[in-house]
Amino acid sequence: LSTLLKVSSSLASTLDLTEILQIAIESVIELLGLGTGAIYTLENETLYLGATTPPLSPQMPEDLLHSNLEDHPHIKNAVLTKSPVYLRDGRTESLSPAEQIVVNSRHLISILYFPLLLKEDVLGVFIVGTTNETRQFTNEEIDLCHILAYEVSLAIANAQLYKKTQQAVIELAQAYDATLEGWSRVLDMRDHATDEHTQRV
Repeated sequence: LSTLLKVSSSLASTLDLTEILQIAIESVIELLGLGTGAIYTLENETLYLGATTPPLSPQMPEDLLHSNLEDHPHIKNAVLTKSPVYLRDGRTESLSPAEQIVVNSRHLISILYFPLLLKEDVLGVFIVGTTNETRQFTNEEIDLCHILAYEVSLAIANAQLYKKTQQAVIELAQAYDATLEGWSRVLDMRDHATDEHTQRV
């Protein structure tokens, strides 16, 4: 409970999406005592890798940080069913080429795909796994994931809303400036003598 409270406080302390995602995946790994994890956001049919633990190299090519949902059938299953998807042993499961790359690069064995839901919308998914042995997740651990997923989804939604609001403010200011410039051009067309004065104003 104290860890959940700490996570909740940390998520509420920032509106930076990158920071939120990093706090989220590190918290899940800490609570479940696992070796590795990743969190993706979902926009339309594209997955965006938001954070991992251990962290990826900053030199990671941009094209490897996003992929098509269709290329990751287990993530797609979690998104469509809005339910967790569990693989007991990723080394023996049937995986798509994209999933195989992830499993091999992160040395994943038991894997849990957990959707991030806000009402009926899926905002993303977190993936956690073991790297040394197979593991069955208990009902209590699944319940913890549900609680964390809900908190993370709220934090993501708030950060995205804040970002859209900031963009709207910028666009409004640009539209206001463009309107004033338009009016000054109209004045200039009417009386060329006012041109320099209008521009100064």
